[in-house]
Amino acid sequence: MHHHSNNFQMASTSTTVMCVLCMKGKGTFKCEGCSKIFCSKHSIDHRHELIQKLEEIELTRDLIYETFREQSQQHLLLDQINQWEQKSIDKIHQTAEEARNRILQETVNLEQKLKDITNQLRQAHEDDDFVEIDLDRWTQKLHELEKNWIDPKPILIEEKLTPLIRKIRIEHEDASDIFQYVCGDIQIKENGYRIVKDNWIGFSEVLGKKEYTTGKHRIRFKIEKLRENGWMLFGIISKLESININSYIASSSYGWSTKDQVFIAGQYHKGQSEDIIQNDIIILIIDCDQKKLQMKNEQTDRIMELSVNINKCPFPWKLHFNFLTASTCIRILPI
Repeated sequence: MHHHSNNFQMASTSTTVMCVLCMKGKGTFKCEGCSKIFCSKHSIDHRHELIQKLEEIELTRDLIYETFREQSQQHLLLDQINQWEQKSIDKIHQTAEEARNRILQETVNLEQKLKDITNQLRQAHEDDDFVEIDLDRWTQKLHELEKNWIDPKPILIEEKLTPLIRKIRIEHEDASDIFQYVCGDIQIKENGYRIVKDNWIGFSEVLGKKEYTTGKHRIRFKIEKLRENGWMLFGIISKLESININSYIASSSYGWSTKDQVFIAGQYHKGQSEDIIQNDIIILIIDCDQKKLQMKNEQTDRIMELSVNINKCPFPWKLHFNFLTASTCIRILPI
């Protein structure tokens, strides 16, 4: 990183100028960038502040590039599409074969019934042994056979194939949100559907892509990897909140932790149920209209609700995770 030494100039001594921070006039410098006056000490502090902001911009660039690089590696998604295609083709072939076999079986059954009636009619004619009831019975049977042959129950195919085609989908199309923004030692994987924290213990923040202002939204995710007694937070945070690795205590942080804690405006309280553990599947419901959150653990049927103070957490809201424990992995699932 290159530091430029010509960003500051000695302020003119013909007039009394004061440092904007300490209001002292000795050894003052003027910043060419912001035109503010600083003493020698605070000019150095100001320069360090600018360098830190540049490094933050470089970090943001690195994160964006990493996300772009992950999204550019499409072979995993292409493999999933190919697998889905083959499974769908196999299922359609199986269903069509079942439908063909049933139609052929019904044809054999119809031919056998016609053969039986033919034999009965021939025998009755030879023996001259029949009455009106027999005639009515044969006529009724022929009408039934004729009806079945004209309309050989095509509903069978519709009932089996139509729902199958309706269910054919690429799994990721049903995902309600994806991970997009991170702060700290954590990585976004698989085009935003998976978040992985491999390294040592330390706080990391993760935000979703979407913004929530109106309506009711469901996000379903699985805790694929979490150490015993591991800690993580999930819920919402205001988009207006500055990104920070310690975002769990931010004034607009609302949600739950895996250690049965409830976070209300960044203040945590003990919950009233069991801890959340590895392999649990959670449904998070973001209800903007009612200004509340709901959480359901599919494994335990635990349901909790949390009211959100719009003054503490102004719209738009973002999906928010905060991680502490190493070896943690979360995957967003279809609804």
